[in-house]
Amino acid sequence: MENVRNTYGSENLDRIFRYFMRTVLRMEKSGLLSLPVENDLQGEPVRSYLDLAMNLFTGAQPQQVVRPILESQYSFILNNSQLSADTAMEMWMVRELSLHVHFDPDPCEFLLDTCNLWGDLANEFACLTFYPNLSPDWQRAHGVEEITAHIPLERLRLKDF
Repeated sequence: MENVRNTYGSENLDRIFRYFMRTVLRMEKSGLLSLPVENDLQGEPVRSYLDLAMNLFTGAQPQQVVRPILESQYSFILNNSQLSADTAMEMWMVRELSLHVHFDPDPCEFLLDTCNLWGDLANEFACLTFYPNLSPDWQRAHGVEEITAHIPLERLRLKDF
């Protein structure tokens, strides 16, 4: 079986994962007023689609409003442009991560379940910034406490969110 990451992953997809890791950390540490984080995605329409998703969330829209807007915009863009499969997947991931991170009881679960798609950028950020900043209870709940225990303190980037 082919490696899923090599087939479907991309640097921009890693930026999306990192973006949502930063979002989770900001929500947990500083609250909604510290959102959105900087959008460093490359290319349209993904960059604008992420901005739309975050504007809906920071505007305190309920899931019943956010979901149809994001799904209809996704369908409209997909049906009215010549998107690559990679770009379509990136937009789909923005939609799903937006909904899960913002509305699930555990904002980490879906994000962490996507780890088979994470490349070097996402994995490095997760190990050096995301995991160590999660509370000890969340680290245990998601099985990452062993990872954080073995990272030398001088390598951690705890403020990089």
